[in-house]
Amino acid sequence: MDDWRFRYPLCLIFFFSSLVSSSCSNDSANSNAGGPLGDSVSTQDDTDASGAGNDSGCQISSVQTDMLQQLNDARSKPRHCGGKDYSATVPLSWNCKLQQAALAHTADMAENNFFNHTGSDGLDPGTRISARGYNAVTWGENIAAGFSTVESVMIAWLESPGHCKNIMNPAFKDLGMARVQTSTADFAMYWTQDFGVSDVSNAAPADQPFIYTGQLSGEGVRRYPDKQ
Repeated sequence: MDDWRFRYPLCLIFFFSSLVSSSCSNDSANSNAGGPLGDSVSTQDDTDASGAGNDSGCQISSVQTDMLQQLNDARSKPRHCGGKDYSATVPLSWNCKLQQAALAHTADMAENNFFNHTGSDGLDPGTRISARGYNAVTWGENIAAGFSTVESVMIAWLESPGHCKNIMNPAFKDLGMARVQTSTADFAMYWTQDFGVSDVSNAAPADQPFIYTGQLSGEGVRRYPDKQ
């Protein structure tokens, strides 16, 4: 049986106050899932970033529009994520600053051929988000690689308990997302979702940070064993 969990990597991180925990899954450090995706283009983003860096006014691509719609469709229904029941919650709004933070990291992963929440410059998601001028009270990040469509990566994220929790977290109000294609990395497609809320008065109670148990590797905590 062809299971995406043993071919394509997923990773998430969640932050609230001063506590951070993260988890990743991957099939192996040297896995290559480019074949099923067909030809890829040179490294680029789907975004028209005119006006980026502002809370409103930036243009978003059809891929990003589709992602926002699918995320809000998911949040509009009760859902069970890894032992916790989530009620339907408010839709997310697009945020240009989070978009640019997501784009910077997705392009970094594609151009430098790695898969991790920590960038090649050593910056974590919170630092990247702050650098774009987004003053986050709470933030979260989902990343993935190898998936060719919004639908396929969303299915994978929703089937993964931790990623599902980020998607359904009622604390989050804003979203920025990027997809980058490349022909020079282990995977042909890299994805990042950055979630946040920047106003304490509007923030719903956040989930407590969660940690998966498993084998600790350089990429984090593996949720699935290496493919034999």
